[in-house]
Amino acid sequence: MKCEICNRENILTFHHFIPKCLHKKKTYKRDYTKEELSKGINVCKYECHREIHNLISNKDLGKYYNSLSKLKNHTKLKNYIKWLQKKKGKQDGNIFG
Repeated sequence: MKCEICNRENILTFHHFIPKCLHKKKTYKRDYTKEELSKGINVCKYECHREIHNLISNKDLGKYYNSLSKLKNHTKLKNYIKWLQKKKGKQDGNIFG
């Protein structure tokens, strides 16, 4: 399968648009259904998923970057994806290729 962020074949993991650590907070329980809280995408386990969480706090992910289009428009993540797509070498989870 391909990563929904960088479109590369790789080892994937599920990324919740609203991080699971926020699901029990009152505002998220009030504003989102269980179905909405469970939404997410399959992304590279070692590259994209790690970088999403390195660049964006869980609070900001839940509040501002809770969809695929919003994630793809994050400036630093967008730059990282451009770099990653140009990278040659292994795509087996070894980010040092």
